[in-house]
Amino acid sequence: MSKQFNPYRAHSGRIHDYLLGGKDQYAVDREAGARIIHSAPEYQVAARAARAFLLRAVRHLAAARGVTQFVELGSGYPCPPNVHEVAQSRAPDARTLYIDNDPVVAAHGRALLADDRNGAGQTRFVHADVLDTTTIAREVEGFLDRGEPIAICLGFVLEFVEEPRAVVDELAGTLPAGSYVVISHVTGDPEPEIVKRAAEVYASYDIAFWPRSREEISRILTSCALVEPGLVAAHRWRPDDDLDQRRAERLGLMPLQSTNICCYAAVGRVL
Repeated sequence: MSKQFNPYRAHSGRIHDYLLGGKDQYAVDREAGARIIHSAPEYQVAARAARAFLLRAVRHLAAARGVTQFVELGSGYPCPPNVHEVAQSRAPDARTLYIDNDPVVAAHGRALLADDRNGAGQTRFVHADVLDTTTIAREVEGFLDRGEPIAICLGFVLEFVEEPRAVVDELAGTLPAGSYVVISHVTGDPEPEIVKRAAEVYASYDIAFWPRSREEISRILTSCALVEPGLVAAHRWRPDDDLDQRRAERLGLMPLQSTNICCYAAVGRVL
């Protein structure tokens, strides 16, 4: 998944930032993102639904399950609202570790967090790859309390990993009792052609991409007991109000309830 940094080579995380409406990309990333939106606009809807799911999951874990420690893998550029902001809105003492394989993202993230009111104490940004579970475990050990539950967040990341179950199993095995894994994952189940068109764009930029079926995604989470409502379309995981709907409409996207979102999402409690 990780490649040496090259500003002329598209990066999946920076493309994702573009799809979310962020401003921190290189020209090649904007080009790739624009091509995806042109050929498969519903894919952008899925990306944004997945981000909204992630923030709802963090809010739920902090408010209802007492989790105060979060790790976001493949976090990308900070883009409000961030995981640490949502977590701290429910648990003011929450700590968040951000990890991304793009060194520019990591440097940019550290600079922004330094200006945050809790940046120096409750948040940290680290440069590492999601496949480097040894480094991730070491960073978790050095920043978070392994005596308390930790939530590992993998939003729109595992479709760029060839063997995601091995990664999730290894990460889950390092977590303390009562911890959680939060994932969203692209699927072609409802609209295969949409994902096929997005995959063709990724392939043209030499980005490996593995959309998976619901059955395949469920196997990634065999080390976890799924929190209700289980593995569902991203916009159907505990929708709390119509806020996501209003945001989508303001962005000129189609109403979420009438869209087949090509992304599944789930929260699992580590067994």
